[in-house]
Amino acid sequence: MEAPKKKSPIPYIICALLSAAGLVAYMLVLIGLHRQFSCFKVISPGRMIFYSLMVLLPTVVGVLMIVFYKRFGRKTKTVLFALLATSVVLSFVFLIAFSIMPPCASVTSDAGDYLAFDEDCPAYFITYGDMFPGQIPSGAENVRYFYRYRNYPDLNYDIFAQWTLPRSEYNSEKQRLVSLFPNAEVEEVGDYCIVFLSDEKKTTLDHIAFAFNDKTFTFRYMVSYIENVDVNELEPYYEELVW
Repeated sequence: MEAPKKKSPIPYIICALLSAAGLVAYMLVLIGLHRQFSCFKVISPGRMIFYSLMVLLPTVVGVLMIVFYKRFGRKTKTVLFALLATSVVLSFVFLIAFSIMPPCASVTSDAGDYLAFDEDCPAYFITYGDMFPGQIPSGAENVRYFYRYRNYPDLNYDIFAQWTLPRSEYNSEKQRLVSLFPNAEVEEVGDYCIVFLSDEKKTTLDHIAFAFNDKTFTFRYMVSYIENVDVNELEPYYEELVW
């Protein structure tokens, strides 16, 4: 009587290695995205889930093959190995897409992140004519801050700061801003006077402005930049504000 042939461990090793490779690739992408965006946040959950599933395809298929390999016939195993190879190719394609078209961005509303920008964001290199104070004034109350940066589908970033000051500090800050930009356009919107330092271009929205409210002693500092505004249909943050 012939002894039963020992089954080769090679198919299990291949499946295990490809499963591990898919998982490692996914973890490296996540680590890379967290390093790329200073205030990491997922802004497209649906695309995030889809990308994740596609990158992890070799892991899912590989684990299933390890669990059920003994139950499959030779033809089925051949088909499954072809499926595993296909999943590796798809995973590689979506790994690239995940890296260059990330469904995430830098988003923060923490005042502790005031003027802390991503190194890839143009705001990192621009002073905006010293419009923004170097730090939030110690006497500021009702402080609000918002920063958002994303580079897909096109470059887009928003910077917004708002606070209320005591009357004397308010007057000093107002004088500082007006003296910095004496020839800037002024427009009244609601209870605010807005001083525009730039305006919308043909295909790019590039708004830099500050606003002040003499009734509540409140300042607003705003920057919004959107490339290809007609294509992306993105809205600048200041449009969400009540004026």
